[in-house]
Amino acid sequence: MQDHAKDLFFSPKEIYLKTIYNNGKLLLQVEAKKLFNN
Repeated sequence: MQDHAKDLFFSPKEIYLKTIYNNGKLLLQVEAKKLFNN
């Protein structure tokens, strides 16, 4: 529940950018694993 309270202090734009950033990191990790596995 504390996480939701913290999110209220962020603007929607900040939350959006954080989500994009985190998704980007995950995608990069997945792609890197694919490259190393080949």
